Amino acid sequence: LGQHDMLQDAAAMFDKCSQRFPSLFEARYNLALARIGLRDYPPAQKTLDSISSTSARETAAKQYLQGKIYSATGRVAEARQSLENAYHGNPDEENYVLDLALLDIRSSAYLPAIEVLELSLARHPESEDLAIELALSNALAGRQAEALSVCRKLLGRNPRLPTPRLVAAFAYCLAVDYKDCEAEASARLSLPDANPYLHYLFAEALWNSNPVDSSKPLAELNAAVKAMPSCRACLLLRSRV
Repeated sequence: LGQHDMLQDAAAMFDKCSQRFPSLFEARYNLALARIGLRDYPPAQKTLDSISSTSARETAAKQYLQGKIYSATGRVAEARQSLENAYHGNPDEENYVLDLALLDIRSSAYLPAIEVLELSLARHPESEDLAIELALSNALAGRQAEALSVCRKLLGRNPRLPTPRLVAAFAYCLAVDYKDCEAEASARLSLPDANPYLHYLFAEALWNSNPVDSSKPLAELNAAVKAMPSCRACLLLRSRV
């Protein structure tokens, strides 16, 4: 609710600014972006259509927002084309790559996601977001060794990062390495603010390692379902335990 109110306030401010300075690209761009954040897609599209770009960078920025609107409204092919246009128009912009790769991941197009993320990570070698998305893409593509390598590099830089451990546990489970999955999930769950999906991964590792003992996996699954009531994988595994 708080974030929604902040976006509404931002949209109102940028709306006033765009009316006062109608030729100012940033005002209309930020107004469209705020409306996308509010899920007001028709007004966001109307604002985007009213923007005149005067440079390749501004054209790429418009394409990025167009891709976000298409993606949010289920027009996946058009979203990918717009996000690709944004990326090729300004390959140094990290957010363009992250959204393009995320769209590919959601479409199960893991290899194209890996390709664009690797190229961008070469430009931004210190980016944690790019590296995490690359690790996830590798894991989903069945490239567990590559996924784990990226996670280890991130943890080598900062052992306190939570997401690389989550992705590493996920990769171990996909590789049917339940011992390491159990160790990784258990280690992260012992720390505050652990991602609830770790309860599911921990339960899957425990159940597959020792299906005779159901008490501990069931307790982990109950914790997972309590935090994520719509988690189908959690519900399915719980029905088997």
